[in-house]
Amino acid sequence: MLDLMLEVPMSEIWKKIPLDSETKAVLRGDPSLLRPIYQLMRAHESGGEWERLAPPARVFLWMPAPPAASYWQPQPWARGVSSGA
Repeated sequence: MLDLMLEVPMSEIWKKIPLDSETKAVLRGDPSLLRPIYQLMRAHESGGEWERLAPPARVFLWMPAPPAASYWQPQPWARGVSSGA
């Protein structure tokens, strides 16, 4: 929706966003090594839709419960990094 809000084509916005190429690819919907991780994150953020988690979780040999625990475990660290602590 950035293109609509900024009235700039997404192709121009992507050039200015400081992300690595794999991250940009997965966000654009292109093939990426990060796709399984992105799918896990999206499924979990959608209310822990465990049936959607199963296929990408198999890439990491996880069962449904570990992705949830793994998702929440680094949250305090992420908040610390984001706040500059």
